[in-house]
Amino acid sequence: MQPIDVIKSPERIDPETIRALTNLSSADVEKTLVLDVIKNTNAVFEDMYVFENAVLVLNGMIPDVTKVEGSQPHLI
Repeated sequence: MQPIDVIKSPERIDPETIRALTNLSSADVEKTLVLDVIKNTNAVFEDMYVFENAVLVLNGMIPDVTKVEGSQPHLI
């Protein structure tokens, strides 16, 4: 299973299934999950914290979801 398969899938795929069926790095799994959230929900557009974490993940960083880290304008 490749990240594009997860994104194109008509149904949601559990994160642990993605980790089990792929040889992706942790950062790539996070990117795949963020792309899935962007595709299937409005959470990124409705929640500032989800947006900031999505920006960090798409720029190759693993956010600490227990605190507000913020993101710099050049990352958006």
